[in-house]
Amino acid sequence: MTILYKYHLDDWINAKLDDFILAHDRLENPDFIHRDDVSLYAVDRTHAIFVQCSNSVYQKNFFILGQYYGAEKVITISLKYFNQLPERLEETQTKIIFIHNQGRCGSTLLTSLFKETGRCLCISEPHCYNNVRYNIYTKGLWYGDRAKRILRNIVRVLCKPYHQLNNWRTSSNLQLSPSPAWN
Repeated sequence: MTILYKYHLDDWINAKLDDFILAHDRLENPDFIHRDDVSLYAVDRTHAIFVQCSNSVYQKNFFILGQYYGAEKVITISLKYFNQLPERLEETQTKIIFIHNQGRCGSTLLTSLFKETGRCLCISEPHCYNNVRYNIYTKGLWYGDRAKRILRNIVRVLCKPYHQLNNWRTSSNLQLSPSPAWN
């Protein structure tokens, strides 16, 4: 679907389909979401919402902001199909590292360091996890095996093999020097 207008009250409120005013232009093959420039934006009660962005979304410090501001198209698929999706994805052979963050913990610095290697794809604060938390704890909609399956599928979709990783390397000149306190 083509995005006609974007609007949300706050950058840190849970991502949702209502962030966009859309016009349906055509049906896509469900395999369209396997493309490198398509990423999972949100999960609601009935659908998984993907956005198509420029590749630069992976260079942003916060994934959700890169997705929202860089979104060019929105693709929705039913949760029923979403739950079948991981079996259709190419298996990734990479290591996955989760860094739990709390305010001022240094996770943004760690993300920047990982990105600088040119060997890591960093996805900082994808809001689709917040959608699941909201539906489990606030709405009581998902629980037990269903919640676990949705979380597992989110990880598989976010950590799908990316074929253009080298093209997303940041161009900053990050330099670290030891602090005198480290000597």
